[in-house]
Amino acid sequence: MSRLRFAVIALAAGLLAACFPEFAQPVGTGAPVDPELVGTWRAAPKSDPNDVMMLTFSAEGDGMTLVMAPPEPGDEKPLVLKGRAGRGPAGTAFVSLKPQGEDVDAATGYYVFRYAPDGTGFKVWSLDAEKLAAAVNSGKLAGTTGGQGTDTTVKITAPPDVAAAFLESAEGQALFRATDEDVLILTKATR
Repeated sequence: MSRLRFAVIALAAGLLAACFPEFAQPVGTGAPVDPELVGTWRAAPKSDPNDVMMLTFSAEGDGMTLVMAPPEPGDEKPLVLKGRAGRGPAGTAFVSLKPQGEDVDAATGYYVFRYAPDGTGFKVWSLDAEKLAAAVNSGKLAGTTGGQGTDTTVKITAPPDVAAAFLESAEGQALFRATDEDVLILTKATR
């Protein structure tokens, strides 16, 4: 990923944060740190393994910190998120991460991702805001919604264990993006 492209993505991520589904609390229960995630990873969409960014997960206090950066050091400021790992009742793994920084609104919630081992790395899935909004609007998951289409905003207020149980169900699993462009593949970094 070119430095310019990374900078544009970082800026867009900040501007579009309101469109990303948010959770008032981290999802799941159990250990707040997954030792299998700790380390530095090369992350790329399944559809384009050359479109790489670096992710570094570290254990910090009773949670995790994620630092996202381009593959080559430069002038770009890395994105920092803090949160925790969690599990659903049947063991599905989630990581809930909240953006950090002086330009982040204090009311911003957690972004939730599902992840699973994939050979020597992990696959990571993000939630589809429109599908999640439909679940909220139909009363299947507590939360609020606004906007429509690409401007859909969602804030889930369900307790962590309730949210995890719903997201772990067949109906909840269908809310995660699954196209090759959306699935992120993490492989252990060697740099």
